[in-house]
Amino acid sequence: AGANSSSNVIQRYALAAETVSTDVGNLQTGAGYYRSGASSSDYGYSMGGDSPETNVIERYSFATGSEDADNVGDLAVAKGWGMSQSSKTYGYFSGGDYSPQTDDIEKWAFASSTTDAEASGSLTVARMGGVGTEH
Repeated sequence: AGANSSSNVIQRYALAAETVSTDVGNLQTGAGYYRSGASSSDYGYSMGGDSPETNVIERYSFATGSEDADNVGDLAVAKGWGMSQSSKTYGYFSGGDYSPQTDDIEKWAFASSTTDAEASGSLTVARMGGVGTEH
């Protein structure tokens, strides 16, 4: 979902076969750099971003395969370059840069269709641009 300053496209492709991706929707916040992504079993999430900086959390369905993303919440501040993680029940956005870099960890519940991220702890040091994982 998204990619650079000129793309807000959500694309889909089959993991089981070598196929060409298909345009299935668009992000609402428009194009931007350095977004982060997380996923539940049913939805993909795009959050944050830079150029322009945004704090929006957007959600798009894996089941329908064709729909635009919905704004479902906000991070505490607009920032990009964050690291994202997923558990079975929560999405996380950690670190990031909004001049200065931050050590914040924020989380939001996948069970809610609209929710702002809440504080969930701190990294040992401020970081940006790392890689996240899914549990």
